[in-house]
Amino acid sequence: MTDPAHLAGPTGVGGDVVVLGTGAMACLFASRLATRRRVTLAGTWREQVEHLDRDGVEVLEPDGRSTRRRVSAVDDPRRAPGAALVLVQVKAPATERAALWARGILDRSPAKTPGLALSLQNGLGNLEILERVVGVGRAAQGVTEQAAHVVGPGVVRHAADGPTWLAMRPETADRLETVAELFEAVGLPTRRTGDARTLIWSKLVINCAINPLTALLGVPNGALVEEPRARRLMRRAAEEAATVARALGLELPFPDAGDRAEEVCRATAGNRSSMLQDLSRGATTEVDFISGAVVEHGRRVGVATPVNELLWQRLSATAPSGPVAAEDARELETLIERRDSEPCTS
Repeated sequence: MTDPAHLAGPTGVGGDVVVLGTGAMACLFASRLATRRRVTLAGTWREQVEHLDRDGVEVLEPDGRSTRRRVSAVDDPRRAPGAALVLVQVKAPATERAALWARGILDRSPAKTPGLALSLQNGLGNLEILERVVGVGRAAQGVTEQAAHVVGPGVVRHAADGPTWLAMRPETADRLETVAELFEAVGLPTRRTGDARTLIWSKLVINCAINPLTALLGVPNGALVEEPRARRLMRRAAEEAATVARALGLELPFPDAGDRAEEVCRATAGNRSSMLQDLSRGATTEVDFISGAVVEHGRRVGVATPVNELLWQRLSATAPSGPVAAEDARELETLIERRDSEPCTS
């Protein structure tokens, strides 16, 4: 395994790291990176920040092991130290604010070369916000198939060890390759691609199939493939998004979106999706950037997305009151069937 100690020196993108966000994925990445780098988590969840700064990050691994790693944490991201690598792992509705924080952190970095703000978020539009705020040459996009959820302050359960994909664009490829090597060195499997747009949509197809349904039904990912109605809805949501992506001229890396969604559900069966976690604690969800984004892009290219539209509407109506009862899968499917039978008026 490559030792990243040589990567750009202590003040380059291989040096200190600031992670914007204190949720499950932010903690998982911070824990891994803390084996080789000084890591600071920055967020506004005060109870979580206090535990992280005092006790570090505890990760409960799939094989039963538990690790605890020392990190720093601040509850005001404006007080985060300068760094040449900023991982943006906040919820999509907070990206605009996080981009401003990232710009300040990068500007305070002692590195002689431009740093990177790397989005590892769900949903559409995050990269464009980062590019506008920090500059095209300092913004990068990745998506991850890692899965984790918070089980208590400072403690996360690692549910699945999937690869993290990085979009190697010419403006940032040299520095992002350094980040890729760093990720690999700390046990985060990493793959490269040259197509950021397809990368984002590939993740979106899966997110829109799993996250809203698990949130509405209050169940872990694996339950969606065990209940026939939920499984049908999940597959239809994925297939709708894939149809929109193809209408946009994108070639997805899987032949059948429904099959791929089922594969991910089974691989992350015990995980509680980020949208379920958000809804359970009364936080704002990312539904506008996931289901809503599919619906809006579908309208632009003339593709109907009734399942995604209903899920979007239902989450907007229920958040932040918490998950509804699991038997609502029957109600959701009935509503979809009713919509399918209505004459088209557009």
